[in-house]
Amino acid sequence: FLEANLPLAPLMPTNYLETIKMMTSVGLGWSVLPVSMLDSSLKVLDVGHPVTRVLGAIALSGRQLSNSARAMLKIIEAEESAD
Repeated sequence: FLEANLPLAPLMPTNYLETIKMMTSVGLGWSVLPVSMLDSSLKVLDVGHPVTRVLGAIALSGRQLSNSARAMLKIIEAEESAD
């Protein structure tokens, strides 16, 4: 929205994906949802360009990452390198 200089004024913000999905499916607005949330109650709109977001990983300073956390970061880094 910022890049396209479009105003964005959410009237009923919520952080719960199921609530957002339900509100969208009954016509109370639009949303961007994960593909895993899609079903027949929603209509997918082609926006003409890929939607991306930047994610980060944080950890408590002075603490060592668990084996599973290190494995997850390794997978994410491999996916990022593949792009």
